[in-house]
Amino acid sequence: SNSTERCTVELSILYPPLVTIARSDGNGGFSLTCDAKANPPATNYSWQELPEGMETNTKTVFIKAGTRLMNGNYTCEATNSIGSGKGIFQINSIKGNAGFLTEIIIAVAFVGVIVIVLTVALMRRKRRIRETGVHGEINNSQTQVGQEIVYASLNLNETTHASAHRVKEEETVYADVKPSQTSL
Repeated sequence: SNSTERCTVELSILYPPLVTIARSDGNGGFSLTCDAKANPPATNYSWQELPEGMETNTKTVFIKAGTRLMNGNYTCEATNSIGSGKGIFQINSIKGNAGFLTEIIIAVAFVGVIVIVLTVALMRRKRRIRETGVHGEINNSQTQVGQEIVYASLNLNETTHASAHRVKEEETVYADVKPSQTSL
């Protein structure tokens, strides 16, 4: 009369791939592996927008260490009969040789600017010394309080020889004449 029977029913839920990307380090670089949980299992894996020269038909991509050009987003798409799913892995920390080259270029440019600035400063200083070399002492002398300044004009063009010719333009010469202090 009362009998119990057991019956097992298997329910299979079908769904498109749920994609994750895992990184694993290896010799000379690292790899990105596209993993998909799906029912039915994913049958096709593809990587989108890979950098130039990098192609794969598998679910794993190998990236050489220190390659700055490999920075960016890596997108893996997995597909099954129900649909497809995508996973994104972002890399933005690889410096590599391109970063080193950029640092060298910046350092050389910086040193070049310093050399140019120093050269211009030294040239200006030399020119200033040349221009003020003779006149520098005259321009830099200071009149002491209580001294009287006397101005006089000298005509240096007149000579005692009758055969001498005159210079057409007059030349003005300035000089500081200080009387010597003599004690009486």
